[in-house]
Amino acid sequence: MSHPAEPPVEYCFIITFSHRDQDLKTFSGTYTPAPGMTRHDVYRTIHADHRRHLPSHFRNDCQVTFFSLERNQLM
Repeated sequence: MSHPAEPPVEYCFIITFSHRDQDLKTFSGTYTPAPGMTRHDVYRTIHADHRRHLPSHFRNDCQVTFFSLERNQLM
């Protein structure tokens, strides 16, 4: 018996990078994971995608200080 495919689920994310605890860069948006992706896969993808948008001096010495991933649909 086949089951109907579940519709893709869109998630809202917020990720904040800090540089030497002085400068913060925060990004937010939505992400729809591919089937089979784990929460960690999504984090790594979002992290890599947004880290490359940081200035090189910031990118080379930064850390994530906040990450949130929740379903985007409220009801």
